[in-house]
Amino acid sequence: MTIKVLRTNEIDQNTWASITNGFNESFDRVKSDNEFIVYYQNTVLGYSFHALAFDDSGILAGSTTIIPQYYIVNGVKMLFGLSGGSFVKKKFRSDIFIFSDMFEALRLHCNKENIKVFLGVPNKNSYEYSLKFLNQKHILDIEYYALPIHFGTLINSKNKYFLNVFSITFSFLLQSCNSFLSLLKNFEALPSKISLLYNEDFIKHRFSKGYKVIQTGAFFYAYKMVNENGVETAYLFYYHENNKKTSRALTKAINFVRKNENPDLILFIGSMHHTQFNLFKVPKKRVPQLLPLVYEVLSDFSESFEEILSNDKNWDFGLANFDVR
Repeated sequence: MTIKVLRTNEIDQNTWASITNGFNESFDRVKSDNEFIVYYQNTVLGYSFHALAFDDSGILAGSTTIIPQYYIVNGVKMLFGLSGGSFVKKKFRSDIFIFSDMFEALRLHCNKENIKVFLGVPNKNSYEYSLKFLNQKHILDIEYYALPIHFGTLINSKNKYFLNVFSITFSFLLQSCNSFLSLLKNFEALPSKISLLYNEDFIKHRFSKGYKVIQTGAFFYAYKMVNENGVETAYLFYYHENNKKTSRALTKAINFVRKNENPDLILFIGSMHHTQFNLFKVPKKRVPQLLPLVYEVLSDFSESFEEILSNDKNWDFGLANFDVR
């Protein structure tokens, strides 16, 4: 097996077709070559890093990608890499080391590119592999916060109409109370030692096609509407007031979505670090999919740096960091 590490713009069109076909077959998706190319070029560096495994006849066996992202760690700007787009074609899966070989090639290459840390949110099939074969460390399970607007639609109840009337009324009253409360008290998020570098360049790349980005005065919020098996879901990706997460910004974001969209459900997935009464925290046993955050350090760092990374309370991490919707 031959492993090649290439930047996005170094991959030829035939190879992109093989990558797309392999991904679609592995995950039962319908992605196009251009979707992948645009997504992987739409980064802070203008490209991503791809490890490609080829058999002796030149057939693509698997692929995995590292997407560069700038983070602020204890006030210091650092380049991290987010793992994604990983697959090994079915006919090659008897060799359990293909994926780890690709990852090792990425480690060596990305270390030279000054990437300090790899992050990943593996699915249930690759989580154990990430811990046992890649020796990555589990930090936390990303939390879900939800506001059901049409509860009857969510549970597909026979009494949908009555449940929806009740939940619409309840959510309206709840938001009215929160709007009033936000005038009296504004809860600010505690500072996080590890967070994405949010600036105009990041926002331009991260929230481009398909996202609704609202900037009004001191307030900013970004969301996306997705139909999830008949449920119109508003995914709130980020919100802030003067570059800080606040309960007032969250309230304004939810009010905007309710006024301008017709969601059945509003979701925020990630860390908040502030008091709020707009969304209900979803119990872990009720979440639709566990989202474990794992990491590994590529270079030698001080013990204090490792301590910062390994403490789940230090992280501000959510959909804005990793989701590809």
